[in-house]
Amino acid sequence: MKGVVHLKIGDIVKPDKVVASTEIPGNVQMVNVASKLNVEPENVPECMLVELDENISKNQIIAESKGILGMFKNQLKSPIDGTLSNVSEITGQAILSEPPIPVEVDAYTSGTVTDVEDEEGVTIETEGVLVQGILGIGGE
Repeated sequence: MKGVVHLKIGDIVKPDKVVASTEIPGNVQMVNVASKLNVEPENVPECMLVELDENISKNQIIAESKGILGMFKNQLKSPIDGTLSNVSEITGQAILSEPPIPVEVDAYTSGTVTDVEDEEGVTIETEGVLVQGILGIGGE
């Protein structure tokens, strides 16, 4: 997964230092607009009050039927905060996407950055110790 690397070669890091970050897409929700507004699927795009990729708020009216003589209109409110990702005139469904989820990668160790992979991460040089032994409990 591509992201942003926040360090350069030679930087000294501590375990809690964020070295890279990205965002993963938020959850999506399908809303059957045609059913909720009681219209045919091919009429759904003209009922939408928001554009594709436009930000929406929870309980914001996102679609409205034409009604009869301007009366008896059905309205559809957004169940989430997010964006309108897609509207299908075949199925009458709208896809709403929740905001992206930020992901950060910590260094997890102290050391010095020795290599940077653009949009991927870093290599950190650190000191370590290898301890080997045998533990016996009881009469052996």
